Amino acid sequence: MSHRLRYVQHQKVKTMLNKEQMELGLDAAVIRETAQRQRRMKRAQWWFKQMRRAVDCAMDWQPAPDARHEQVHMKLSPRW
Repeated sequence: MSHRLRYVQHQKVKTMLNKEQMELGLDAAVIRETAQRQRRMKRAQWWFKQMRRAVDCAMDWQPAPDARHEQVHMKLSPRW
């Protein structure tokens, strides 16, 4: 087999491997994104479940009475 033929075959194999690796990389990225999205959704669901439970268990409070009016005296110092 000539040197040129080996070089051409090597380039074809290298190109094939690069394409396959690119496809694997893209698939892995999609899988990783999907997994991250599912984890975020699970955390969000947990958080809102906790908040609903807190609201459901909250006690009803009577509003505080209005504050009584108070007369305040201010001492004004003369300007120099």
